[in-house]
This record gives sequence, C-alpha cells and structure tokens, in this order.
Amino acid sequence: MPQISLYIDEDTLQNVEKRAKQENISVSKWVGERIKKSIHDEYPEGFFELFGSLKNTPFERPVQGKFEDDCPLEQF
Repeated sequence: MPQISLYIDEDTLQNVEKRAKQENISVSKWVGERIKKSIHDEYPEGFFELFGSLKNTPFERPVQGKFEDDCPLEQF
C-alpha cells in the first residue's frame, strides 16, 4: 500500500491521536478514512429520485414554541 508523509502541528497530532484512540483504530487508518470521506463526499446514485417517494406522509413543520418560552442556557 502506498505511504504518505504528513507534517502537522503538535496540537493537531494530539487531537488526531485522541480521536483515533476513541475509535480504537490506528492514527493512519483514522486519517485515511477522513481523506476518503473528503474525496468521496458525493450523494449516492439515485439519491435525488427518492424525494417524494413516501406516500401519505405529510411534510409539515411542527408547531414551534416561542423563543421567550425556551429555557435559558447555563452559564459556564
């Protein structure tokens, strides 16, 4: 399999290592998967033909509450 050298700063490397460890995969595999996703970021074939294919399902927005009635965010 071909190899590539990558130069990144220490903070980025630490974040990559952390994410790879969380997913229980190697750093190389983690980076490779992200590269593949960025290259193949396309809709699958037939994706747009699916729109409207569900019958008898109303696409209606549910009733929204008032902004003022929302609970306040916690202060950090």
